Amino acid sequence: MLSYRTWNPVISDTVPLNWAVYRDFYTTANSSAVRLSLKINEIIVTSERINDNAPNTRSQIPRTFQNVDFTFPDFIAKPGHRYQALLELLESPIKRGTAYWARGNLYYDESVDRNKYRFRYDNPHIRNINNGINNIGDSDYWYGGITPHAPPNEQDDPCKMVYPEGLWRLPTPDEYNSLIGSTDPKVIRRNQLRNEGWYISWDNASNIGAPRHPHGHLIFTALGNKDANGYLQMFDYKAGNTVTTTWWPFGERPEYGDTGYFRTSGINNYFVMNYRRSTGNTNLRLLVSTNRNNIAAPIRCVRKVAPNLS
Repeated sequence: MLSYRTWNPVISDTVPLNWAVYRDFYTTANSSAVRLSLKINEIIVTSERINDNAPNTRSQIPRTFQNVDFTFPDFIAKPGHRYQALLELLESPIKRGTAYWARGNLYYDESVDRNKYRFRYDNPHIRNINNGINNIGDSDYWYGGITPHAPPNEQDDPCKMVYPEGLWRLPTPDEYNSLIGSTDPKVIRRNQLRNEGWYISWDNASNIGAPRHPHGHLIFTALGNKDANGYLQMFDYKAGNTVTTTWWPFGERPEYGDTGYFRTSGINNYFVMNYRRSTGNTNLRLLVSTNRNNIAAPIRCVRKVAPNLS
């Protein structure tokens, strides 16, 4: 048995430093099959999180994985041969409807030279302070191209660019419809703290949660969209209310709240979240809708194929 406390970084033009590491070791040739087993006592993955009360800043969140065991298929070690065992740490998705969903929105990090396509650590409550939602306006809202500001192109799929490339893709309109109809757990609508916006959640939709993830919920936050000129619309840090009176200014004024938009694989098709649609209708509405205007919206990716979660 071999034991290592340090690993060597993989030097690559496409992989950020220390995102991939390796170790070499040698064994004697053998005519019979041998089994390679690997035990990792502890892995600490550091994620970056937007700070709710200061959305122009980020915090480093350590995520600890302990006592992880891997066993590889038997093989025969032949003289002069080199064998490579590859382990990849992948974000686990949440199964809802017919798809396996990422836990956070896709964003584009222009400040790094590699691996610019990433998932948010969670779905933060971004408050209207320190420039608020505008801090992510250039990174989290997509016009339909391969980068946030690129023009719409049916062939482009930025989800495919998340490392390792090809594992994720844009969800189809049908997959969003299946998500909308999913139950057990049933979707719940909640206000943000201080009623500064709202979100929907399928609580404990995954049994894979803390400490490797913040929780096991599948959450979508209403964040509006951006028009063709880059101006944010349908978002004003509002949760909405259930007031139906029209006798202003004698009663509390009805408040519609923000609207949520998420891109799909169809250029003009969006997953839309409405808290209320009129003075008298205060029901939550989730639907897939067509919008032919040139707008930018958040993206939530899905796995290209069903993962092995065993």
